[in-house]
Order: sequence, then C-alpha cells, then structure tokens
Amino acid sequence: MSDMVEALVGTAPRVLGLACGTGGITARLLARFPDATSTGVAPDPALLAIAQGPPGLGPRTGCASPPRG
Repeated sequence: MSDMVEALVGTAPRVLGLACGTGGITARLLARFPDATSTGVAPDPALLAIAQGPPGLGPRTGCASPPRG
C-alpha cells in the first residue's frame, strides 16, 4: 500500500483516515513517510483517544469525531 501512496502523491502525503479506529495503519504510514501528516476520523471518541497514543505520531496527526445529534 505505501508504495502505491508514494507513486500517486509522493513522499509527503496528507492522509485522511476515515474510520481510523485505533490508528494502527496511520502509525505505519507515518513511520514510512516521515514528512506525512494525517487526520483520523472515527465515530467513537474512545478509539480516537487510543489513536492519539501510539509513539511517534506526535504533532503530525489530528483526530476528530463527527458531531452526534
């Protein structure tokens, strides 16, 4: 997958992760692309809290939960 991302958008992609869950795939992408940034969206705030925790993600990531109502 990361080879395809690099072929399509280069080595510094801006990634939008819909239903990002706990951020495992995001962590792998950011490890592969040190200049990438990512925003994860998931309906469960608990999953987003976990997604913000993996080491190495730091300020290159953001997480959001859609409004309920």
